[in-house]
Amino acid sequence: NFQKALTEEEKDGSQDKQLKLNILFNLGSVASVLGLVTQSQSALNDALKLAVSEFGENSPDVAKIHNTLGLMLVDQGRPHESFSHFDKCIKIFESQKDEDPESLANAYNNAGRAYETTSQFDAALEYYNKALELRRTFVGEESFPVANSYNNIGMVLFNKGEMDKAIDFLTKSVNIMTKVQGEQNQYVGATYLNLGEVHIAAKKIDQAIEYLTKGTKILSALYGENHMDVALGYQNLALAYFIKKDITAASTMIEKALKIRENIQNPETPTFVKAYSTYGQILLAKGETDKGIEALLNAEKICNNIFKGKTGYLLDVYYVLVEAYLAKKDPKKAIEYAEKAQDLCLGLYGPSHQFTQAR
Repeated sequence: NFQKALTEEEKDGSQDKQLKLNILFNLGSVASVLGLVTQSQSALNDALKLAVSEFGENSPDVAKIHNTLGLMLVDQGRPHESFSHFDKCIKIFESQKDEDPESLANAYNNAGRAYETTSQFDAALEYYNKALELRRTFVGEESFPVANSYNNIGMVLFNKGEMDKAIDFLTKSVNIMTKVQGEQNQYVGATYLNLGEVHIAAKKIDQAIEYLTKGTKILSALYGENHMDVALGYQNLALAYFIKKDITAASTMIEKALKIRENIQNPETPTFVKAYSTYGQILLAKGETDKGIEALLNAEKICNNIFKGKTGYLLDVYYVLVEAYLAKKDPKKAIEYAEKAQDLCLGLYGPSHQFTQAR
């Protein structure tokens, strides 16, 4: 419909530049959501050129388009290309802070997400905290935007290894969300899953299972079983039960996660990398080495398809494959995957990084 409206508007030779700008922006935004990368980028770039020429480089429309282009690049796995867009967007909105604090807070938040995606956690925290401070000012402490900021900060602290702080922020987030929107809400469910993941990392497995079960039940009730977030809940429950050495429960949960993969449109996601990796570990624990290796190779394949092999998700898969091939008494394959892991570590973190040296 937006494409049709644009064509008709161009045929009419309309001088309403704002209308054309709105159509281009909406076309680009919808195309991005639908995964139409080329069409989305083309429409948004055309919108940006029009907005700059008609309204100037510092107009709110230009800022809005930069923000959307940045988010599109993050969603496409190209976050490094998003930074310049967020910088320009933030500069414009900062000059109009009193007129539109909400847009500035959202821009800070989105920049934080871009930095988080590239594992630049200190920069991510800086922007998430800016968003939090501004949101507290214009909507108050007990509001969804503030709860969202607490959740984002909590997950960055989790990635930095600061588990107790992460739990504090995520708990604040879920308490506010529950109070504002009720417990049967997608954001409450997702935050419970985050709390579960952090508790797994903190080795508080019983609490992890409690949060993951809550979150998965809420999301399943809202979306039905065949949804990516429900699969994530089952995959993390499988991991928690595996750590607890309850192989039967772990097997049940991972089978539920992988069954969802058969029924969704986009099965190649990080969730299923983790699911196949966990499934492989479960099968290895049950003594089913060949099946375990098959599951791990599936995880490797998905990783290569999504990230072209350049991701920390793949490191964990490689190291479990090393263990699997050693269990199979195939040292040649074990060495092959150990060398792959070392090369990937060097590529991701460099030779002097403590993670590379530890590996």
